[in-house]
Amino acid sequence: FPVTIEVFKLAGSARPELLKNGQALSDLTEKAILLSKASGDDVPTSIKNLTGTLNAFELPASEAGKVMDILANASQLGAQEIPYLTEAFTKFGGIAKSQGVSIAESAGAIELLGLKMPDAATAGTALRYVMIKLMAPDALGKDAQDRLKNLGINTAELSDKNKSLAERLQVLKPLLTDSGALVKVFGAENALGAQILISQTEELKKFTAGLDKNGTTQEQADIKSKT
Repeated sequence: FPVTIEVFKLAGSARPELLKNGQALSDLTEKAILLSKASGDDVPTSIKNLTGTLNAFELPASEAGKVMDILANASQLGAQEIPYLTEAFTKFGGIAKSQGVSIAESAGAIELLGLKMPDAATAGTALRYVMIKLMAPDALGKDAQDRLKNLGINTAELSDKNKSLAERLQVLKPLLTDSGALVKVFGAENALGAQILISQTEELKKFTAGLDKNGTTQEQADIKSKT
């Protein structure tokens, strides 16, 4: 895919503010091209995936390099590919940002959900509802709050933005012993997603650490160019 005006148009249409900043637009486009070489996707798809993630998490274009590496890491370490991640991100990115959940941890959570949920929108929606419940546990019904209390769960810890998503989910481990309480808190339609995440908090921590690594995109692109 040649680097032509059409490539810049694709990036500019996704991030209109960059049309007034030629250098920033060029930098973003170069990163999308590098992501394309690493992932094997065509350039338009990589531009869509990169800018879509930035938009979902309401991030500036200057974060493109970090996002690029997280996507590349996920495609290398996880079961689901980049398009799956970016589609899922559109369902909850804004909430994740407001709750202080990093893109790396968000990607890790989606990869774990993706092992059981083949549809990206379903996984993203499940994570959104889990985050909403963590964000406002006081808004739960009285029955749900009573069940959490009876299980010894401190709801104040659930909404603590200073804790990682994995740490907040860890607080909910007692729910795994009471399926009725799990359904009361998250609803029948989101109980599976919550159960997957709550049961795999250690895996989420490890996954997040693996995704938050710099330089992977360049390494993958170099390997593919040699082969």
